[in-house]
Amino acid sequence: MKLEEVFDYRNPMLTPVQVQSLRDIFINRKGIDMADGTEEVLYNIFMSLGEMPYGVAKARTGDPSEWIYERLAKMSPGELEDFLDRYTA
Repeated sequence: MKLEEVFDYRNPMLTPVQVQSLRDIFINRKGIDMADGTEEVLYNIFMSLGEMPYGVAKARTGDPSEWIYERLAKMSPGELEDFLDRYTA
């Protein structure tokens, strides 16, 4: 069975509320909690891009939540804005 068959990540998009919570956390540095459902959408986005390692995605070699947070934290503010623009509904 292919990973695409296990996870339904066709066209994952963030809502404006989720985008604002990510901006607050990673750009404005004034929040710590992602809006409801944000992590699931980000998981699907990174899976669809093929960026998240399979072992991390399956929580065998790492924590998907930590991987997502670290991946976003490594982005520059400009990279994050581009990412958010691309995946905002």
